[in-house]
Amino acid sequence: MGSAEQHLKKLHSELIRGMRFNKYSNLPDRKFLIRCDAIAAEISEKLLEDSKEPCVLEFSRYDDENRNLITPSLYGGKIQWKLHLVSSSDSRVYDPMLDRPVSVSNYSKMVFGEHVPHVTYVPKEEILEFVDKHRSVC
Repeated sequence: MGSAEQHLKKLHSELIRGMRFNKYSNLPDRKFLIRCDAIAAEISEKLLEDSKEPCVLEFSRYDDENRNLITPSLYGGKIQWKLHLVSSSDSRVYDPMLDRPVSVSNYSKMVFGEHVPHVTYVPKEEILEFVDKHRSVC
């Protein structure tokens, strides 16, 4: 298991532990809710350490030029996003909502319970710049 998969398991544990101990809302801390870009950068950095070629995917749904909300199943309908960014490599998605990488083709059904289209948000050729930008922010 590479450092990216180990890091993913660690982030998943933090996410689930945070939800379990937040008895009022049963939601994780804000890090996991509003900083999907930073988390994607962090995981992409680990994938680079594993000699992988990551990119960042955006999952979102458009209807007549507007974004429709997507609802991750993990949070029981309490959270909705206009988009969600995840790191990807070798046709697998690395997202702390799951404890292991999953295929891109299965990801949206597993996380959102329905097909949500995706596009490449940061191509692999631009990933170093994306990681560096987020490293200076975090």
